[in-house]
Amino acid sequence: MAEEIEVVVDSAKQESLAEYKDYVLKLAKLKENTLFYNSGPEHAALVMGTMFANANSAEKIKIYTGSFKGDISSKTDYLNGMDKYLAAGGKVEILLQNDIPDKENSELVKLFQLYNFINPEQIVVKKHNYHVSRKNGTEEIHFMVAFPDMYRIEDDIVKFTAEANFNDPKTCSKLTNEFDRIFNSDDAQLYQL
Repeated sequence: MAEEIEVVVDSAKQESLAEYKDYVLKLAKLKENTLFYNSGPEHAALVMGTMFANANSAEKIKIYTGSFKGDISSKTDYLNGMDKYLAAGGKVEILLQNDIPDKENSELVKLFQLYNFINPEQIVVKKHNYHVSRKNGTEEIHFMVAFPDMYRIEDDIVKFTAEANFNDPKTCSKLTNEFDRIFNSDDAQLYQL
């Protein structure tokens, strides 16, 4: 006789994520200049998915990341948001520090390949050897910018803690300038998906 296994769902965690999602969606709708924070891959995917969903498809989204290893980029909120943005004709520029692990099985890479088959200029990925940090120079950061006003800066790339804002053109402009400086440098080389 098989032993019965009791499945316990952490309803507090699910409720907390639902509350956070409501909060993030409210901030996106109001478009107020409000700094907010997130931690963990679920929150990160939710925030970035919301940025994709609310981005102007006439503007490029810029992503500075490590490798798309899947902690965030394999989450449904992230993938669905990216898919909707690309389907609306949005364009994405990406700076990678490292190769994408397990490229053949990555849902994100499959999504990129689909849209690049339709329009090879829709997603441009480059690999580089830069490390961007805060002004104090101690903590490496990753970031995403949906110009002209939305950003997320990940200041702990291991724990995925970050700050974000859905209406801060000044910070978006600074991040975009830094991104473009690296993206357009000779050190940033096209990355094949």
